Order: sequence, then structure tokens, then C-alpha cells
Amino acid sequence: MLAKVLFQAEIQKERTSRFHLDVRCASFLDAWPAASSKIKKEEGQEVDSLLSDIVNDLANVVRETTIPFHAALPVLAQISNRFVSLCYEDSGSSKRAGCRGFAIMIAAPVFGTSWVKHREIELVRTLLHVLNDVPMDVPHDVQEVKQLLESVLRICNSVADMQALDGAIPGKILNLVGVFFPELQNSNPAVRDTVRSCIELLVELSGRQSADLLRPHIDRILKSVYQKPLRALPFPVQIGMVEVVRYCVSVEPSIVDLGDELLRLLHETLALADAEDSSLMGRAQGRQNAAQIVKLRIACIKLLTASMPLTDFFSKQPQTRTRCASESLFPYSTPVDFVIRVASVYFKTLYSPHQEIKDVAHQGLKMVLVHQTKLPKELLQAGLRPILMNLADAKRLSVASLEGLARLLKLLTNYFKVEIGHKLLDHFRTIAESQMQQGGYRVPIADQEGIAKLVRLANIFHLLPSAAHIFLQALVDAIVKTESSLHFSGPSPFSEPLGNYLDRYPGEGADYFLDHLASPRHLRTIRSILEARLAPSIQLAFMARTSALVSRLRGDDETLVLPALSLLTDLISLDPRWEVDSDVVEALLYLWRSHVTAREQIAVMMSDIVEKHVLLIQCFQAILRQNPRIDILFDLISVYTRGLEMDPLRLTHFLYSHVAMNESTFFRRNVVLRFIMWFKSPERSWKEKGHFIRNVITPMLLIHAERGEHAVRSPLYHLQALLT
Repeated sequence: MLAKVLFQAEIQKERTSRFHLDVRCASFLDAWPAASSKIKKEEGQEVDSLLSDIVNDLANVVRETTIPFHAALPVLAQISNRFVSLCYEDSGSSKRAGCRGFAIMIAAPVFGTSWVKHREIELVRTLLHVLNDVPMDVPHDVQEVKQLLESVLRICNSVADMQALDGAIPGKILNLVGVFFPELQNSNPAVRDTVRSCIELLVELSGRQSADLLRPHIDRILKSVYQKPLRALPFPVQIGMVEVVRYCVSVEPSIVDLGDELLRLLHETLALADAEDSSLMGRAQGRQNAAQIVKLRIACIKLLTASMPLTDFFSKQPQTRTRCASESLFPYSTPVDFVIRVASVYFKTLYSPHQEIKDVAHQGLKMVLVHQTKLPKELLQAGLRPILMNLADAKRLSVASLEGLARLLKLLTNYFKVEIGHKLLDHFRTIAESQMQQGGYRVPIADQEGIAKLVRLANIFHLLPSAAHIFLQALVDAIVKTESSLHFSGPSPFSEPLGNYLDRYPGEGADYFLDHLASPRHLRTIRSILEARLAPSIQLAFMARTSALVSRLRGDDETLVLPALSLLTDLISLDPRWEVDSDVVEALLYLWRSHVTAREQIAVMMSDIVEKHVLLIQCFQAILRQNPRIDILFDLISVYTRGLEMDPLRLTHFLYSHVAMNESTFFRRNVVLRFIMWFKSPERSWKEKGHFIRNVITPMLLIHAERGEHAVRSPLYHLQALLT
């Protein structure tokens, strides 16, 4: 009721009552920050609900009376001004309270939209001020401010309003961009990211190109960047300057001209990216400065990469190139030399211990190869020399150098010879042997640098030239031996790199493992890769070679039966949609029916017989889900009579769900008809017939009775009903 009385006092100009009500409203707004910063979520929601009720009361008064909207503006102004002042206070709780108040007023019916449009620029500036004061380690607050800014922009700049302007860019949009644009050089990365998303939102809402909105402000922004050398500024400010230039350079069509100032900045950026950490840090040592240097180097490399198209354009302008070279504004004889110098920095930073720097250097080198189809021999030698020197001795290998070699191979495969694989295999064996001698299986994998080197070495082989299939046998055997020494029973750190290699040569890999099915170590390795879905191509290669698996299932060598069955079970479970050939089904049935013969062999262990039955049941269940092979059901039922040390509960549940509860009446009728014929056969024992009645027929009749209208009738009645 406070809002309603305030509004009525404003309308009636009752100064005395208005004074007292102003005091009451001011008292409530003064208490708002403390109340909204309650630790308990329920208490904060109650305070928000109270403010929402006040704002909604104002909306109801406007809606239910003929009083114009502008009469409520003084009350709204009193509330909103308090929220603005809260956002400019030093306390973080006050800023959060102000933002929450804005969110409630924006969502208010009737006048929420009109009030926001009336004070759009003020709201944007206030929220940007809050964003500048938010600590970098509080992402939740940043996200709330970002959502508020986007809500304000969407309310005030709808797509329909933009389309009504017939192609003209409204001055309000340009003013908003002018407010956001300078913040792109802010030292706080959260501010830069938020402002960038807001500008992109304005571009989307206006339906214009980014260049059209940014071009009126570009001179003012670049002038502030070019005023001082980067080295004279603190690290966060340097990063902000470099980031805003990168953003301007990346806009399409370009809004930055390749002039003397930009060339000087690119030269300085290149020097910063190439400088050693010690020279950048100077006397100010500390972890914070080290982290800022990493961010600065990343920003510089990104700018160099983004400016690559500009330098390529510059190389096509001979007059400009000659003038800049004569005035010593460009430190290289040709822009191509500048590109080569940048490429050398990319090569150098590929060996950085920081993953982020290596990532941006990799992207930059990829851009260089787009503009320079063939790199100079001297540059390649200089870039590859650190790696080649390390490859000469296994003791000099490091994780960073091996990762750098892998990144270079992704880009420069044609520059490497496949013979490098022999050296890598020698190093793999040497490190693996040393690791085993040190008892590597006793230490956690994550703490072993030798294992990390082995994984990086294995990960290089799928990046070698196409003739690298010659290393298949040696590489697989080396990895299998290492996994066995480390006592892996499932996926290992080597599974992914070996899977990548096998996925490149699926035919050769599938044939090799089929030839080594009798080796438990090889079988465990390939099954781990398949189960982890790391090599889809070799999975398809195995599916195309089911005839080879069938021949091993039907063969005389009993040592190959269980491995072939395990591999076939994995293939069926990996792709439930795979339609198994009839030859495979017949081979599985042959294996199932040959149980007695296999059991009589003394050399076969009971555990192997149980495992074979478990795998066969899994295969049959997968086949029955795809194809209603009723004959398989009558073979499966014999597992209850074989006296194996296994729990058939899962099979029982499958029979209930797949047969008894099957929705197809036609399928269930065929099961009954087949059962009547099968029941008369003297070849089946009474135990098998009893188990089939217990686990299939009886549950099916019960389900049929429950679904029918005559549940009290006898089972014989339901059997007859099912048959008819």
C-alpha cells in the first residue's frame, strides 16, 4: 500500500503527507541493501518480493485508473535514483542490491518497458560502472550484470523498431556503441567479454554490419591506443590495448587502415611476443606478474594472427611498401619478411610450457600457411631445430617438445619424412624399458613423467605421412607390452593415441588383430579401444570381416573361439542397429549347441565355459531385439538345465520383457504355436519343457489375462484366446 499512497499523494499534491511518505519510502530504500544481502536465500527472496509488490502496486494503479503514466514518473524516479546511487557506492552488497532492484523494475508490467527506454543510456553507464568494479574472481556477479545489460538493450532496441527506419542507423544505436566501444580496451577481461557480446547484440538487433556501427568511433579509439608505447604501460593495460586493436582488425569489412601507426604497433607487439619472460618482468618478480605476462603474450600472438590478412594486402601495395621502408617505419625490407618473422615467433612459442600459448601459436602458424604456401628452408630449419636436436637422444625428450612436434606434424606433414617413426619407436622402447626397471607400475600413472612421454610419442604416429602404416606391428606390440607391464585391465592412457593410429589404417589394423586373437594382451588392447569408441573406422572394418570371425567360431582351434566371440559381442553391443548376417547367427547357434562336446574336453576350464555362455546370451539378446527369431528362444531355454555356475536372472528378465510383455499379438501367437510343436518333440527333455512353460508360456498367459476383459477365466481359456 506504500506505493499506492505515494502515488495518490503525488497526484493530489498533498505536500504534508507526501513529505512523511517520502521519508517512509526513503527509509525502506535505505534498508534495501542490508536486507537484500541476507545470507539465507529465503530472506533475500522475501525482500525481493516486497519490492516487487511495491512496483506492481504502482502498475495496478496506472492500469485501473485513467491517470496518465507520466504521473507515476516522480515515484519511479525516487526509487530508481536510489538504485543508481547504490550502484555507485563502494560496497559490493550495495552494488548487488542496486542491480537486483533494476531487475525487478525492468520486469514490472505496464511501465517497466517505458521506464527502461526513458533512461537507457543512464542504465547502461551505471551497469558498466558496476561491471568495472566487480572482482575478476566473481563470475556469478558478472553474469548477472551481463544479463541485465542484454535485457536493457533488447527492450530498447527491438528488431521491429530497427526495420521501421528503412536502412538508416539510429543515432541512439551509435551513441550506445560509443559507450561500449572504449571499454573494449579495459584491463578487466570480464568487462571486455561482456562489452563485446553487447556490441554483437546491437549488431544483431540493428541488422547492420559491425563496421557500420564501429567506424564513426574508430579514430577516437585508435588515437588513445597510439598515444603511448605499450612498454610504458602496466601489463593489464597493455593487454587491453592489444585486445581492442585485435577486435578492430578482425571486423569485416576492415575498419582499420594499414598505416604507419598500426605498423609501429605491430612491430612492438611482435617484440613483446618474442621477448623472454625475464626481460618483460624486469625487477617486479611475482606470480601475478608471471600470469599477466602469459596473458600478454597470448594477446600479442592473437593480434599478429588477426593482422595477417592486412599484411598480405600491404605486400600487394609496392608504393606504400617502399615509402614505409625508406622512412624506417617498417623494420623489415618487405612485408613478407615481417610474416616470416612472425612465423618464427610461432615456432618458438610452440615449445612454451603454457598450453594456452601453444594453442594460439598453432592457430597462428596455420594462418601463416594460408598466406605462405611454402615456407623458406631457413625458417623451417630454425623452427624444427629444437625438436630435431631433442629427438637425437631419448634422455633429452620432454613432454612439451613432443607436444610441439605433434602440432607441427598436423600443419607440416609434407615437410617430414616417414623415417622419423623409426627413431620414435626406438625412444619408445628405451623409455618404456627404463620405466619398467624403475617399477613404474607401483607409482600412480599421473605422477610418472615417463608415461606422459610414452603417450605423447604414441600420439605422433597417426600424424606421420601416409606411409606410416609400416610401423603398425612394431607400434602395437610396443604398446601392448607396455600396457601388460603396467597391469592395465581396461582403457589406458595409450588407448586414445593407438586408437587414432588404427583409425587411420583400419584395414591393416583389423587384419593384424584378427591374426593375433590368440594373444590375450592384444585382445584386451583392441577391446579397450572399441569399448571406449576411440576408433570408429576400425570398428567398421571388423564388421566388414565377420566372415573371418565366423571361421574362427567354427574352427578346430578352441583357443580362438572365446576371443572371437568376445570381439563379436563387443561389435554387436557397440552398434545395436547393426544387422547381423545369418551366417553369424548360425555360427552362434552352432557354438551354443556344441556345449556338451566342449564340456567333455578336459582342457577347457569351467570358467571359460561360463564366460562363453554369458557372451552367447548377450549376442542372442541383441539379435532378438532386432529380429524376432523365435527358434533362438527354444535354444536359449536349455541354459537352465546345464548346471553352470552362473546366475540366469538377467535372461529370465529378458524373456519376461521381450516375450511375455511383447506388444505384438502376432509374435506371442507364433511363440505358442511353435511351443506346441516343440513340446511334442522327444529330443527335448522334460526339464527344458518345464523351464519354457515356467519362464515363457505362463508369464505370457498371465500378461494376456491382465490385458484382456476376462481375467478370472482359466489359463486354458487364455491360451485358446491367444491362438485364435
